[in-house]
Amino acid sequence: GWSQPKKAWCCTHEHKGCEVPASLPFDCAAGYFNWKIGWSQPKKTWCCAHEHRGCEVSASLPYDCNAGYVNWKLGWSESKKTWCCHHEHKGCA
Repeated sequence: GWSQPKKAWCCTHEHKGCEVPASLPFDCAAGYFNWKIGWSQPKKTWCCAHEHRGCEVSASLPYDCNAGYVNWKLGWSESKKTWCCHHEHKGCA
């Protein structure tokens, strides 16, 4: 096993090896790679509210900052770059 200092460093810097208190209703790291179809609605709601993971994108947002992100420099409008940079820290030059 890892030493306590190694656990603390890895948890703080790499978000790995973190101990999850047994009292939490959901482990938001478990299955995160496939959360959209793999998580129950209660887990999505709880993890979004408490750990900002598994949040559904609201249709009322002016831009989807994940759409076209691989080519944001050439593919996004200036207004999308500005909005996504300011609100989601994506597309910042």
